Amino acid sequence: MVMTASARKQVLMQLNEDLVSELDEWVARTGRNRSDLAREALGDLLRKFHAADNHRRDVEGYTKFPQTDDEWDEELFNENMRALDAEDGGW
Repeated sequence: MVMTASARKQVLMQLNEDLVSELDEWVARTGRNRSDLAREALGDLLRKFHAADNHRRDVEGYTKFPQTDDEWDEELFNENMRALDAEDGGW
């Protein structure tokens, strides 16, 4: 799922006092508003959910259809990794 900027919808949320206090501390520290920080935090959480879901599906797939030794080519893998490093400047 790709998250893009779109029209905003107002949503009423209830938070406990501890969350509101900590949120307000970050509002003061960053100069951003509550909504902006909440949107970012929810976006991060949703991306984590999607990544976990993708990982779960990968594990299920490889569990059902394990990769065999003859499907793995170490040299091809290393060649691809070198190409990626060259493309993005390495880690």
